[in-house]
Amino acid sequence: MISVGSNAFVLTPSGPVHLDEAAEGMEVLALQGGKQALVRIKECRAVKADQAGVRLCTSIGDLALAPTTSVVTSSGTIQAGALLEQRDQSALGRMEGSWSPVEALSQAGRRPPSWLSIAQAWPNLRTQVLAAGAVNWGPKQGTRVGAQPNDGLRDFATWVIGRPSAELVDGRAGWAWFMGAATPSKVRQEAPSVDLAVSCLLRLWQWVEDRRYVLPIECEAVRALTIAWLQWLSIPYSIDFKPHYLPADAFIEMNVSARTHLPIQAVLSSTPRIAVRLVMQARSCYPVVNGILCAE
Repeated sequence: MISVGSNAFVLTPSGPVHLDEAAEGMEVLALQGGKQALVRIKECRAVKADQAGVRLCTSIGDLALAPTTSVVTSSGTIQAGALLEQRDQSALGRMEGSWSPVEALSQAGRRPPSWLSIAQAWPNLRTQVLAAGAVNWGPKQGTRVGAQPNDGLRDFATWVIGRPSAELVDGRAGWAWFMGAATPSKVRQEAPSVDLAVSCLLRLWQWVEDRRYVLPIECEAVRALTIAWLQWLSIPYSIDFKPHYLPADAFIEMNVSARTHLPIQAVLSSTPRIAVRLVMQARSCYPVVNGILCAE
């Protein structure tokens, strides 16, 4: 049985699915027999976390796991609790441990043939982006985006908000807000290109420099959503959690070289309020959760 934090995604042919919406019989991406495969879920249910968990941070993303849930590394599977025990507790102000690299599926553009096209998946991506950025001030509604060059924000207003001239209000600490509710009926009928869709997704992050963005560590929902769609679209990226010993920010860089062996950046004690127990129908398979290969 795999037990992970509820704020995570699995990958299906129609797009990333939040674990809260995953259901029995759903086919999700996994590693089986050394190859990518779609494996059906046998059981997926939310439970109250009854013990402290472990948060694993790598360059492909982060995931909260129960101590008895394993991940796949270059040295085989290992329980999250064992990874926490391997952390060097004497390395004050640093994050060190005798960890083997985590294994991940290749990001090098090898999308399974059963995957939907971006045109088919765009309505779902747009809905999830709007939900992740939604803010409310009493009766007023808006969408939070990161402060960044205007060209990208104009595309966001056109393709996501549905109002190219939507009012944009600059805020503090690197954020801005599109005021008013989105207008689905005015969204362009054709789907954007993959590059434009990814650009809209990254508007939820704060721009740092060309191809590099940042999010405060507490913005877990946006981070998980971004990771899920980049994984689903097979677009290489790299995430750096800083500082490693107690991450405050997550930096993402695009167009990096794809890697399948990922060094562990941090292993932290974590206490998710809600955990999700995931059981697969097939044995000896490793489902992809937040980009990380998990095992019972």
